[in-house]
Amino acid sequence: MDIPSIEDIVVADKDADFDKLLRRSALITVFLTARDSDRLWAKSDRLRQQIEDACRGVFGVQDMEPHVYISDNWWPDHTRHIEVSAESFQQPLFEALRALLVAEFGEWRIQVVVYRDPMAGTTMIGSVLIWSDKLIIDRALYDWMYDGRFELPPGVEPRFFSLERDDLESPRYNLMNDPV
Repeated sequence: MDIPSIEDIVVADKDADFDKLLRRSALITVFLTARDSDRLWAKSDRLRQQIEDACRGVFGVQDMEPHVYISDNWWPDHTRHIEVSAESFQQPLFEALRALLVAEFGEWRIQVVVYRDPMAGTTMIGSVLIWSDKLIIDRALYDWMYDGRFELPPGVEPRFFSLERDDLESPRYNLMNDPV
């Protein structure tokens, strides 16, 4: 299946802005039965395995520890969380993760937290929420990624989001792209 083009990039100015967008964009499942919960858990686990397989394919190794940590934490918000080293977070991994978020996992997203040293949990650069066709990314990671490390999708202008209305550094938009 073809990966859709990225059509929307929202850049959150600060961690608090990113956290707000993370919560607002979550697709929370309400379970009617225990079987519903089991089915979503199984689907989440299948996505986890596919993320692991994709990472192994990108890095060409069985031991992913120096490159990526895939969290086993689970919440019914259609999100898988991974932590990666700055060295390992490059365009091939980014594209491999996006490629997973189609068909069966089309409503899911992957949160990638990039650290200078993820195994020590030190010096977080930032986070990005990846869907197949959109991104929500914090400003620090956006600046890091697009400082020659990643290619911006052609024709897509990032929208900047800030909770502070008096910050006039650049135009601010809410998620509907209306001036705030």
